[in-house]
Amino acid sequence: MIRDPRIRLLQNNKQSARCRFITDLSGANAPQARRPVVELMRTPPRQDYVRTGIRTRGGYSGIPSGRAPSGLGSSTQLGSIAKIGGYPVRREYPILEFDASGDALINPRNSYARMDIADHCVPCFFREVIDNLVRDGRAQMRFEMVAESGVTPVYEVELGGRKFALFHPGLGGPSAAKNLEKVIALGCSTFIACGGAGVLDRNIQLGHLVIPKSAVRDEGTSYHYLPPSREVDADARAVQSIQDVLEAHGIGYLVSKTWTTDAFYRSTPAKIHQRKLEGCLTVEMECATFFAVAQFRRVRVASLLYGGDDLGSETWESRDWTKQASTREKLFWLTAEACLGVSNT
Repeated sequence: MIRDPRIRLLQNNKQSARCRFITDLSGANAPQARRPVVELMRTPPRQDYVRTGIRTRGGYSGIPSGRAPSGLGSSTQLGSIAKIGGYPVRREYPILEFDASGDALINPRNSYARMDIADHCVPCFFREVIDNLVRDGRAQMRFEMVAESGVTPVYEVELGGRKFALFHPGLGGPSAAKNLEKVIALGCSTFIACGGAGVLDRNIQLGHLVIPKSAVRDEGTSYHYLPPSREVDADARAVQSIQDVLEAHGIGYLVSKTWTTDAFYRSTPAKIHQRKLEGCLTVEMECATFFAVAQFRRVRVASLLYGGDDLGSETWESRDWTKQASTREKLFWLTAEACLGVSNT
């Protein structure tokens, strides 16, 4: 039995529903002392999905219906959250409370004006490659994204008479999403990222190329952009462009799932085994986030990775993967060629 005096049972003439009135007595939130938050008291093991207005290139996103208790007024479907009286229905875990609304209080389109910049863009994780391009005068700075973590320049680079944008997305889902959002607001809409990844199969050689066709969402940021699901897909047209370029150059590659995680130091043997059973060949920290942001913002994103450190053996092997300067530079130009090869028509 619930004994907390802050929780009451609301009754009406026909039906009843449990509703929590959470009294926040902290000084910071004292003016909102009695804020109603309607909570479904039982989360079903499976959820029915409804079609919503968020359309991706693969069709409509499946969004959990999240039914509201009857008898408490009208409810509004909003992603996986049913809203009652303006407040979302709570789920057992906050990360499952996806809200499909585009009206975030902080919106990049309100802070970053669209500019005359290349439509195609390469988010590059190789800082030394970017620095060399700047030093050689091949990268022209077009914009500076300023944040508490520092300044992230956005450059333009030319390849074969065509220009593409370039920036370092930062490490991890939150940073990658934030910077990708800003560059989308500036006007870019086609992205292929280049980076490295740990390999879950020790037979994948250092430097071998891997194209993620989908990512297991073992991170947090993507759940703010898409309804809960186990995986999220890369853009099919961008993936095909990568394959076309690599085949034209006679370069071998693998197409696979990747495992995106937030926790660099929590790749445990049990989790590695599970992800291998799911078909993942690599582990990294941004792909699922990139793909989710892309679907939400209706842009194209894919990634091209090279095999880095080894997590497929009994002990971890770094294989000096961050010191492969030649591989990283070649991968950058292959990525740029593939990105420019993506047609938006």
